[in-house]
Amino acid sequence: MTDEKEVRKVNLDWEEHYKVTPMTKLHWYSEDIDPEVLLAINKFCAPDSEVLDLGTGPGTMAIELTKLGFNVTATDISPSAIAMAKERAGEIASKIRFVIDDIRETKLTSLYDIIHDRGCFHVLSKEGIEKYVDNVKSLLKETGILLLKTFSKQETKQDGPNKYDQYTIKEYFSDSFKIMQCEETIYPSTLETDPKALFCVLKRL
Repeated sequence: MTDEKEVRKVNLDWEEHYKVTPMTKLHWYSEDIDPEVLLAINKFCAPDSEVLDLGTGPGTMAIELTKLGFNVTATDISPSAIAMAKERAGEIASKIRFVIDDIRETKLTSLYDIIHDRGCFHVLSKEGIEKYVDNVKSLLKETGILLLKTFSKQETKQDGPNKYDQYTIKEYFSDSFKIMQCEETIYPSTLETDPKALFCVLKRL
């Protein structure tokens, strides 16, 4: 079983952080879709799919997928993050459904072909993870896909989000999802050294 110490809540006030931190100074900021995510999108998803981008932050994924023709809903717990993403989206902001929402207590009712998470899951407590898995499953269509990126257990920095490997991902998701793919990769970031990451493709059972 997972060590309880590995599943802690990262104490960060997301609204305050987005309110005071310039977009390009966010550690997780990236101009483009992460390469392995784009490959998975092209492999598993139809061009007109309904996509939910969890924890959209500055909106990179939501914006780029909208440009590619996907129908995107972008959510974040922070109103300032949503405002930042809308501003960055510019003229195409009207094509994206931006929603302030917490996946642990989601108010969303639509169903999606794809849910993308580049950094929400790995900051949750164990209780939050259980709610996350249930709610993500309920928001996916039958055989829908979850694209999940977390910090990897191969990352040696002691601070930051919780770290995962394919075995701990399986522990939390195997009752509701089939793991289609898990690979070690990195988080493109504004840090001096990009953190090591784990990217998984999970299919709703």
